[in-house]
This record gives sequence, structure tokens and C-alpha cells, in this order.
Amino acid sequence: MSAAPLDPVYLIGGTDRPKVELAVRRLRARVRGEDGSVEEFTARRSDDDGEGMSAEEAAGACNALGLFGGTRLLVVQGAEVWGDEKKAASDLDALTVYLSAPAPDAVLALLTPGEVPAGRLRSLAEEAGSVLAYDLPGREGQREWLRRQASRAGADLDGSALTRLLELAGDDAQALSSEVEKLGLWSRGETITAEHVDELCVLTADTPPWDLTDALGDRRPADALRVLGRLLDGPDGDVPRWVPSIARHLRQLAVAQHVSEQGGGPKDIARELGLRSEFVARKLSRQSARWSPEQLSAAIVRIAAVERETRGEGVLRDRFALERALTEAVGPAATR
Repeated sequence: MSAAPLDPVYLIGGTDRPKVELAVRRLRARVRGEDGSVEEFTARRSDDDGEGMSAEEAAGACNALGLFGGTRLLVVQGAEVWGDEKKAASDLDALTVYLSAPAPDAVLALLTPGEVPAGRLRSLAEEAGSVLAYDLPGREGQREWLRRQASRAGADLDGSALTRLLELAGDDAQALSSEVEKLGLWSRGETITAEHVDELCVLTADTPPWDLTDALGDRRPADALRVLGRLLDGPDGDVPRWVPSIARHLRQLAVAQHVSEQGGGPKDIARELGLRSEFVARKLSRQSARWSPEQLSAAIVRIAAVERETRGEGVLRDRFALERALTEAVGPAATR
């Protein structure tokens, strides 16, 4: 029996982040399995001159001819910024026009980091495609939800462990799912108590993203892996969100290194990269001195490879694949 045709648009989100991630992984895998291609973008409003793609640009990308034929999946992170009917009216208008006659070979996947918002964006997706909203149960159902997650991971949690995990992580489904998987691997069938949770689980306050890029640039592999773990356990812990950040920082380091070797300083680095602050350029200059050109090139290639792996081409789970790639890319600090 053949699979049902893909919709031209999917609006995917919710507080049950493991289910959201699974839905997106399946969508990527299906398109890849049908010899299609997957592209990743971040949304921005049309009135914002920062990084990312406006809805009009996303529509243009969908309408562009693919190089190799087949279905093209365009995954847009942070699409909730297009849902503000006051601030993003032009983006919603652009989506309305596009979805009235969508490209036959393109699938637009709009991802939100939390609940799928009500309003015009959701209505557009419902009319032209599908809304996949995965939300956690209410407080009274969270223990049973967590128990099911633990059972799938092979983690036998007693009542005290369930209570302690919920105290630490609350309704952070991504963190809870990650921690019970870790506990399942560690326990080997042993019943897990609250003491084990306190000993093994890392559930902390939000970690700033520059902690990861600083550890990466400074060639501190243990710190980079630890910070990455905290970010992936957080509310914005989708692997595809962090791979581009790692890749972008490595490319910036390569540019900073080249400018420095040509005799340029932080001001030149800032101008070459379009940075507003020389503070960032000075940091990049200092960090790039810890790498040889060959090491940076190898790291860039390795992260590019894991970006393909986490789009449906790998055999490992996305998180494990990224952790391994980051460790291999950073390696021991160079002496130059």
C-alpha cells in the first residue's frame, strides 16, 4: 500500500518535544527515502533585517526549481514569528498567496518551539495542509506520561524517582525524555530511585548559546560536550537548531584565521564578517589561533557530514551523532 501524498504545508509544534522531534524526523526520512532533498532555514519577520528567511523568501524557495528533481522539503524553524497578525501581516499575506497555489514538488514544514499558536497561521496550515500539535497532558497526567517514556527507554523508575524528575524538570519534555533515556542505559534493569536521579541527571537553568561556541572555539572538548548536553536538554533542544550554529562558528573562525594570517586585526575581521562588534572579532581572532588551518578544515567537513546524518542519512540518533561529531571536530587543543 503506497503512502498518502505529502501535504504542501505542515505546521508542527507542541510542548511534547520528543513527539515533535519524531514527527519531523519521520518527515525528513520519508522525503529522503523518496530521493528528495531537505533544506533547513530559520524564520524571521519581513520587517526584521536579521538572519533568517521571511515568508516571502520561503515561498520563493518553494517555487524555485530543484536541481535534482524529486520532492523538496523546506524545514523552517521558529515559524511562530510569522503568526503575529499585527507585526507579521506581510508574512501572512505572502503565505496566503503561496498556499493558494503551492509548488507541486515542495513541502513546507513550519516548526514552532512551543505550542502551535492559534490564529491566521494555524488556519492557513489547516486549510492547505496539516497541523501536527503534540502537547503534554495536564499536571495530573504527567506522571503517567513520564512513566511511559521511561518504559520505552528501559528505565524502571520507582515513585520517588518519578517525583524527583518532575520536580527538577517540570514540564520540560525534552529534558525529561533525554534523562530517562540516560537512566535506562545506565540502570541495566535496576530500579531507579530519587537518589540515582540526583546523582546522574543534569537538569539546570538555561545555558547561554555562546557557552557552546566559546568552548568550541577554545578547543575544550569536554566543556563543549557538557554545554551541548545542557542545550539539547533545554526547551530549544532540537538537534537541527544547533548544528548550523556550530557550523557557522567554525566558518567564522576560518575567516578570522585567514584575515589574521594576512596581517589583519579585529577591525578587519569584523568588516569581513559583517560583525557589529569588535569584541566578537577579537574573540574569534584569539580562538582561531588555537587551530591549524588543517584542523579547522577537517572540523568544518566533519560538522557538514553530521548535518547530512541528522537529516535522515545517518544510523545513529541525531543527538548521539552530533555529540560524536562535535568531539571529533574539536579534538585536543592545538599548539601554534
